[in-house]
Amino acid sequence: MIDLLDPLFTVRSDSDKALPGKQRETLRRGSWACCIVCGAVAMWDIMLHPVQEGAFDLPGDLHGLDDGLADLWDQNTMMLFRWKPGEGRDEAALLWAAAESLEVDAMHLKKQALFEEHRLLLFKYDAGKDGAQRAAASPVHAKWKEQIASPKGQLAQIVDTSFPTALNVTLCLHAHAHTELAKVQATKEKSAEAETAETAEAASAAEHPLPAEFAEIVGPSTDARDAYMAGCSWWTDTLDSFYGHNFEENATDMEAAHSSADDDDKAEGADLA
Repeated sequence: MIDLLDPLFTVRSDSDKALPGKQRETLRRGSWACCIVCGAVAMWDIMLHPVQEGAFDLPGDLHGLDDGLADLWDQNTMMLFRWKPGEGRDEAALLWAAAESLEVDAMHLKKQALFEEHRLLLFKYDAGKDGAQRAAASPVHAKWKEQIASPKGQLAQIVDTSFPTALNVTLCLHAHAHTELAKVQATKEKSAEAETAETAEAASAAEHPLPAEFAEIVGPSTDARDAYMAGCSWWTDTLDSFYGHNFEENATDMEAAHSSADDDDKAEGADLA
């Protein structure tokens, strides 16, 4: 390769033709030494230097940048409490029973939604803004699942142990999409048969088959499915309202920008006239 490259550019020269340069050689060796020292310091800082405590913690004040979307995907904010038939309690009593079993302060448990017709309470654990409380809050939904599996005390008398302990957002999204597609298909079929709008609306509101994994997680009971779907509907509506709010804000900003641009164009045209 050297013989092939040599006609193009010089890659070697005879040692007797090398120009003497003691200062240049000293500078080159000094550069080598500096590079070695810098590399060693960098490796020491990466491998041996202790990480500053709290470097990876979320800042306490985000200056209003917290959009609240993370709560919609946190299982600590969508735990489920379904009571047995005839064992109804008011909201406060249900939260106190859950707090007693979880061994947490009842003030940290807050209602998200209450569906009395389905005997279902959807609640969350609000750990506050303290970092230590946030770290301790991470296993609450797992502990709630353990308590439902083997309830004790007052909880054992009222809780339905066969019902899921928290919403599965993936399952909710699949069930929601499956139901909406089934409604659209039913509406198209009724429209093709020249049915009235009222008949199509009634058909869209009818019950549609759910994915197979829904029955595996929720169970075969129709009441349990309706209760779980009520929780899923609350979650999807909350998600839609969040994105819809942002969309409306962006649309308003874009409309204002277009209006401003049109006004500028009209003013410029008037000046030209």
